[in-house]
Amino acid sequence: MHSWNCISIYYVDKTRAVEDYSEVTTIGMDETSKKGHNYITVVADLSQRKVIFVTDGKDSTTVQRFAADFEARRGNTERVGLITCDMSLGFRKGIQKSFENSQTIIDKFHVIKHANHPDPIICPLVEDCMDIKNICSLILPIANSEEPSFM
Repeated sequence: MHSWNCISIYYVDKTRAVEDYSEVTTIGMDETSKKGHNYITVVADLSQRKVIFVTDGKDSTTVQRFAADFEARRGNTERVGLITCDMSLGFRKGIQKSFENSQTIIDKFHVIKHANHPDPIICPLVEDCMDIKNICSLILPIANSEEPSFM
């Protein structure tokens, strides 16, 4: 490991040790990968426009790891009222388990992406998915609400 990397990790750990998430009520999460299927999940405080957590993976245990870290820094999962994310079933399962009082909103980037490039699992009738109203009606309900919300 390079010395600059050790210094970077030292300061990141030192800064994170004093983080206070007690005022965080809106969260955004998304995953990304650089090569292949090696995913990381990035979580941000949407009010402060600040990254608050990064971890490997993109499943429900990823959300559970975030929830544990969030609470360790005085965050209250019950106070989080809004979470934006993509249509990942893993995220959805983790959010339902760890953030029971939150409403999940699917970000519009992913709705538009699916409208432009329909997934045959989500959109069995490709022609219907070309109309954004139809794609919205075909997407599974998210979190604790009957109808999904879209940002």
